[in-house]
Amino acid sequence: KMIALVFVASAITFVALVTATLVYLKMASPNAKLEILQTFLLAGHHMKKMGFGALYHVRPHEVTPDNRAICRMKIPAHLCGPSKMGMPLSVLMAIFDDVSTWSAVISEPKKRPGVSVHLEAKWRASGDSPILPEDRMIRIESSLIKKGSTMAFIKMECLDDKTNELLAEGRHTKFLPMPFAYEFIFQHLFPFVEVISSTFGGEAKKNDALIEAASEKGIYQHIGKLDWSREKEGVATGSLKVLPIHKNPMGGFHGGAQSVVAQLAAEEIKKGSNSSVREMQMTYMSTGKGEVDIEAVKEGEDVRVLLRKRKGGGVVSEGLFKF
Repeated sequence: KMIALVFVASAITFVALVTATLVYLKMASPNAKLEILQTFLLAGHHMKKMGFGALYHVRPHEVTPDNRAICRMKIPAHLCGPSKMGMPLSVLMAIFDDVSTWSAVISEPKKRPGVSVHLEAKWRASGDSPILPEDRMIRIESSLIKKGSTMAFIKMECLDDKTNELLAEGRHTKFLPMPFAYEFIFQHLFPFVEVISSTFGGEAKKNDALIEAASEKGIYQHIGKLDWSREKEGVATGSLKVLPIHKNPMGGFHGGAQSVVAQLAAEEIKKGSNSSVREMQMTYMSTGKGEVDIEAVKEGEDVRVLLRKRKGGGVVSEGLFKF
């Protein structure tokens, strides 16, 4: 029996090592990396609730030989703000969040998406008209700046898909370590991930319905009504109940949803000033669930926003907005 057990263990180890080696070698090809991303996203579609990501549902179209992950999209009406203001910077930053994660996934055999630590974005184009109006065709490119065993640093660019005009850019810092089971499966058993997820996952139909229903109302309607209190000059406070549509696949408050909420808070402070957000950054500190308190404070020409856990809890995230 002992010999049999040793033989089985050795066989499993051998298969795992061969599989990992083959996957690593395959990852050298841009086409293979695109296939890896597609399989990674398909597994998530079967296994996890999409939440906020269903509202924009971006997918990779290309991985270049220099490892840039690329997606293209036509700006839909439901991602634009009211009064033909175009797509807000915070919504673009939510899309940056997803696309930049692809760069982390294809950078190593473990395919770790990690979690966000810091995310920032700023407009590069100028003008009085909306930079990202409805129906504009854009291209978002993401590339890895540097990666270690625990951290990844990624840059993102948003360009006009026809003229290549740089419209916006961003940076994303991610903490990479994932649970042991995830790292083992996605490194050693990745060729079987699609079969496993489609067999045992039950979220695909629900996610498809969520994606289809996303365009039925605007992005701010999905966030929900925020009742602001303006008891102090230069300060606005409010709260938000974190609903399923606000969450990420792991069940926490989606970083992109937090950025949209924070921008709404910053704009409440600047209401009537005829100015708009030109640059923003978010630092993520803990998982937000349940109800979240929001506080926006004017700091000179800038606005700082804090999202806290309900009733004096810890800080979920902090945003800084420049107008």
